[in-house]
Amino acid sequence: QHEKSLIPILSYYQNHYIRIYFKNIGKIEKINQIMKNHQYILYCKKCLNREVSSLPLKQYCSCKNKFDFIGPVYTSSLQDKKLLDYISKNLSDKLIKTLKQEMEIVGFYNLHKLCKAYKIQIPKFSDLIKKIKSKNYRVSKTHFSPLGIKTNMPLNKLIKIISSK
Repeated sequence: QHEKSLIPILSYYQNHYIRIYFKNIGKIEKINQIMKNHQYILYCKKCLNREVSSLPLKQYCSCKNKFDFIGPVYTSSLQDKKLLDYISKNLSDKLIKTLKQEMEIVGFYNLHKLCKAYKIQIPKFSDLIKKIKSKNYRVSKTHFSPLGIKTNMPLNKLIKIISSK
């Protein structure tokens, strides 16, 4: 209708507010490209597994529980790294530093919820991050939850690492 294409360049949660800043790329032709970044998030309440999927949706998780899903939702980058670099050069801010280091993947794991669901002891955050990195996976803390981590490590491997002493 208004022939505008918007992409997020900065988004964060702070003080009970979610803020998203967009850039108008202004070309209607870009809409198809942006629409490809809209997918479904599948979530298993039983094992806490999550997946990103386009159609057709998987009905069941590997644990045989039925997936809940939301979507379509935007699943691409919510930060413009060049903008974060520019801001961090001109402003020393803990939030900006955390946003720069945060992985750009969909979803996160709340460490306490994960450990409760699997009845395992909560590890020391720094030790867990070291173990994940030692297995050649990426990991970062989240800016919005002190108990949250983002990683590209599959859930079953993450549980094994948390369970190991």
